Amino acid sequence: MVIEAIGQGPDFSFIPKQLLEKLEFTPQRKVKVDENGMTSIPRIFAGGDIVNLNLDAVTAIADAKVAAEGIDKLLT
Repeated sequence: MVIEAIGQGPDFSFIPKQLLEKLEFTPQRKVKVDENGMTSIPRIFAGGDIVNLNLDAVTAIADAKVAAEGIDKLLT
């Protein structure tokens, strides 16, 4: 799943309620991820504005790299 960066707040309306209830958030209401970019929902990865406070493209790209490496670890 890819959530596109469009400079707006996150829209979780397309995520089924039973999954959304399992999603953990930081005190700043950002999605909590582990060191591999995986959320509290197994096999769901996140990065960029939805997980950090930096709100910039460089950080989002770095998060994407971390998540891609995490996905690779999961699949191999």
